[in-house]
Amino acid sequence: MRVLVVDDHPLILDALSQLLPQLTPGTEVSVARDRADAEAALDDDPDIALVLLDLALPGTRGLDFLADLQLDYPGVPVVVLSATHDRATITAALAAGARGFIPKTANASALTEALRRVTAGGVYLTPDVTAGLEADGVHLTPQELGITTRQADVLKLLVQGKPNK
Repeated sequence: MRVLVVDDHPLILDALSQLLPQLTPGTEVSVARDRADAEAALDDDPDIALVLLDLALPGTRGLDFLADLQLDYPGVPVVVLSATHDRATITAALAAGARGFIPKTANASALTEALRRVTAGGVYLTPDVTAGLEADGVHLTPQELGITTRQADVLKLLVQGKPNK
């Protein structure tokens, strides 16, 4: 599986380039430091299966770039990887088409689960993000997540740690 990591911080790019193949054997990582690099990578490599996107790229409006990626590369799911994980940012990212949201404070197992779930066609939110949204009174509808009602039911159970049976 090929993953494109889009972030302007060299340390994040280096860390994920080394960590992702260790977490998920067979994973190949490409990196992009800005919008132009990301678009060039997606144009040049049709095998990219997933994009991990930092919304705070200099010179771009993160949510606009996310929406553009959804329009220009509809077959490539995008998971937001961000240091900003307030309710407004998360809901806006999901509304713009993100298939998941991972705070940069998440652990490696959350990243592994996100890759697995999103490449299988699901949506991923870390349990703390889900709990935070619910505590704030935010209840996302399945349509806002781009999933069916049944998929939403399964997602709720998965977030609780239940098997997907």
